[in-house]
Amino acid sequence: TPDSIQRQVWDGKLPVCFVLPEDPDVPPLYSLVPRVGYFPALLDRLRAHLSRHAGIDEDSPGAQQLWLRSAGRPLRWHLPVGLLYDLERPKPPPLPWEVEIRTRDFPTDELVSFGPNNSLESYFLYCLKEADALKHRARVINEMGEREHRQLWQGLLNDQFDQFSVVNRKLMEGEAKYLPFRIYQQEADGGLSVLQCLAKPHREDSTPLTLSDLLRICMPNFADPVTLATHGVSLPMETPLAWAYDKLAYPDNFLHLVLQPSRCNSAGDGESSAMQLDSSSEF
Repeated sequence: TPDSIQRQVWDGKLPVCFVLPEDPDVPPLYSLVPRVGYFPALLDRLRAHLSRHAGIDEDSPGAQQLWLRSAGRPLRWHLPVGLLYDLERPKPPPLPWEVEIRTRDFPTDELVSFGPNNSLESYFLYCLKEADALKHRARVINEMGEREHRQLWQGLLNDQFDQFSVVNRKLMEGEAKYLPFRIYQQEADGGLSVLQCLAKPHREDSTPLTLSDLLRICMPNFADPVTLATHGVSLPMETPLAWAYDKLAYPDNFLHLVLQPSRCNSAGDGESSAMQLDSSSEF
């Protein structure tokens, strides 16, 4: 069906083991987390776990300033869970992914404080507006009412694909002027480089723009052999960008791509759902 790949992307999950290093007596919390979701959606559950097993009041400063860490690096709350895991490549952590819960020493120089409970919803809607501005000059998102905006968020928050997609389909339809994407590269010092430029779906001769073309446009002086990965899959560089966007964009309507050395090309990362993608059959 037309939504088969999008549904596989939506259904992708990561087994995560949340641990509290400062108190080894607190049992780990295991959760199967949607790749397309966000860690802050789990904060209430994490606070309840700490209250039950560590005696940390849910309204205490420590509980309210929770932050997460993996491999010694803070996890950026505004990025999708699957993207955060892909940024651990070329050697992703073994599954279940061990994520540390931290209640002290919030890294204000690396993370923005999460803020009130609606912060994530506001950021998500901002991303949708930015994406639609690139595709349709924000015409589609601005024609939607608050009820449809809310339905998009609730569909994502509650892991309801049909509830989400019936509205999101309006944002994904029609000819796009530019395709929303971001390219990420994890730096050795823990920093994160994010690249974004204007890219149309087609070349000047009307043939599809490929991922290889995209790199030449955005990184004309980059000579090292690389691949681009998303959702745990390294994509062939001849993949048409428009196909990749249509099938593999995250719910925020951006195609999030992780730059990695080509020698790290692999079929996946051993998650609970595997995808085999064939762009020639769908484009």
